[in-house]
Amino acid sequence: MGRLKVVFLGKILAICTLLVLFMMGCSRIVDYDHVNSVSILARDSGQEYRMTDQRQITRLLKSFNSSRKESFLKFRAEYVIYISYENGVTTEGIPFCGDCFRIDGVAYRSSEDLSKIVEAYFE
Repeated sequence: MGRLKVVFLGKILAICTLLVLFMMGCSRIVDYDHVNSVSILARDSGQEYRMTDQRQITRLLKSFNSSRKESFLKFRAEYVIYISYENGVTTEGIPFCGDCFRIDGVAYRSSEDLSKIVEAYFE
């Protein structure tokens, strides 16, 4: 009876661990549900691109979400992105350059070069 209890508790612990790991991986840096539009401002030229196609928006914001926190990043922002939600809320500008960006003072490094993704929209 004792061995059965240990095996059962081991399985419960394994399931709980997997559940916690899954929940940690699901956190989003940028929420892309209910987005109305995204505006991208090129800081050097002053050009602005407004994105309303949901596929484009989701692809771009998923790139932001595939990022990891960095303890220290120093960069000069080439672009600033503003996200407008259906409820009328617009985010503060999110500055980024290459694969680096900052939200609420926290620096992140994306797995993709965000500037290259955005430059295609300005062509």
